[in-house]
Formats: sequence, C-alpha cells, structure tokens
Amino acid sequence: FNFMGKDYDTVDDLVDLLKRTKENIQGYRIIIRGDQRLPAVEIQRTMNVLGAAGFDNIAFSALNK
Repeated sequence: FNFMGKDYDTVDDLVDLLKRTKENIQGYRIIIRGDQRLPAVEIQRTMNVLGAAGFDNIAFSALNK
C-alpha cells in the first residue's frame, strides 16, 4: 500500500499511521482523487482502510479535462 509517496507492508501499518495522524492533527481531512484509469475497487479498498482508521468525513475530487 502506498500513501503520500511511502509504501506500507500491511494494511494494519497504514491504518495505525492514519489513526495517529487523525488524533494528532485536529481537522485532518482526506481527499480521494482518482481518474478514469483507477478501478472502482481501489476506491472501495481505500474507503475500507479509512473507515478502519476512524475517518468519517471523506471528500472526493475529480478533474474535468
């Protein structure tokens, strides 16, 4: 798994990082940005990881070219 340019060996490692970040930075927000090449299943996997980390306010972004 890759987040912010860093690879994580397991989902649990990434979930732990996201939990700590959410606890330490008040108002930390996640924005998911995909494009036509990104399979929908990857968005689903991402949302599962964010849910496990306790995020309940997730924004989506798209570019219209």
